[in-house]
Amino acid sequence: MKGGSLSSDEKVMIALVRVAEFFKRRSSCIFNYHGLSFSQYNVLRLLETAPGGRLSITEISRRLLVSTPNMSGIAKRLEKSEFATRGSDEHDERKTILEITPKGRKVVSDIRSDQESNVRDFLDCCPDAQRSDMLRMLKKMLELGDYDLRGRLALNREKKIP
Repeated sequence: MKGGSLSSDEKVMIALVRVAEFFKRRSSCIFNYHGLSFSQYNVLRLLETAPGGRLSITEISRRLLVSTPNMSGIAKRLEKSEFATRGSDEHDERKTILEITPKGRKVVSDIRSDQESNVRDFLDCCPDAQRSDMLRMLKKMLELGDYDLRGRLALNREKKIP
């Protein structure tokens, strides 16, 4: 690789990030029209599919890769807009539970067709047979999880791994 030029792997990752950002911007336009941020919609969508429409804030944070403090702010705004309610877990009062309200279910329902159309716009170029392969690959990437970048880089330098 020449100095300053991108490898094909870097180009793939940059394209992946750009597509995700473009999708997020288009989605945000739909959600904002209904008084929601991208993150708030994702929380409501997750709650809508959860058993009883309820999940702990910690579990939502883990699934959506959002820090717990940020998730607390999202939960407060959802509660203020009456899209969700917060309460304590009946088995562990230290846990905060977020539950979707009927108003939250309605706003997700109102958004559904526009968002499904948005998703189709992005995936129409990918044949159905390849979508499951793409999902499998993306899940594999997500399995990398969080790690301390500085610690990882230091470890790689010690092992002389580029």
